[in-house]
Amino acid sequence: MQRNARPPSGQNAHATVFIVEDDQDLRGGMRLVLERDFSAIADFPSAEAFLDAYRPTEIACLLLDAFMPGMDGLALLEHVQRLSHDLPVVIITGHGCVPSAVEAMRQGAFDFVEKPIGNNELITTVGRALAESGRMRAARLQHGSVVSDLASLTNRQAQILSRILAGVANRMIAAELGISQRTVENHRAAIMEKTGARSLPELTRMAVAARWSGLEIAALMKG
Repeated sequence: MQRNARPPSGQNAHATVFIVEDDQDLRGGMRLVLERDFSAIADFPSAEAFLDAYRPTEIACLLLDAFMPGMDGLALLEHVQRLSHDLPVVIITGHGCVPSAVEAMRQGAFDFVEKPIGNNELITTVGRALAESGRMRAARLQHGSVVSDLASLTNRQAQILSRILAGVANRMIAAELGISQRTVENHRAAIMEKTGARSLPELTRMAVAARWSGLEIAALMKG
């Protein structure tokens, strides 16, 4: 890799830009342009070469030619969707290839650029894709933390949480479980502290998010 013209800043200093392009001149040209702003560039002449070498990184994006010998860009895009949820893909299309661009976006591509690609457009698009990768990763980590926090609840706390989410008042929960209202309130405070929720609506959103991962509050209760 050539020395950067100026050191990358912010998350760009810890980001990877993958380039999959069979045209050696275009691939090399994009690398030269991007090395001025992004520290880690990895380029590949084919989809197969990329798949052989790819390992998920913290923040990254993929510049992908739509048309290549062997596995084409759209086929690799579909494969990438199964490999990583934090890797935005920017499709490179020929000028006027609108159907290919539309199909790529339908399959989940982050954006597309048309050849010939301007330097500023390339840098800006990659910057936005990396920002999206960072956002996606942060959301995934937060989601995982929510699931972990809810899974840490005791059996009694899970019982009380399920009733809180159902809109049952503290005194009714106390009567149903045969405990004092003060005990319910103490458990409720412990639930809020464990999950970091600052309000009932926020706690509800956390429970819904956990449900997306297949974690049902009822499954936390052992009896």
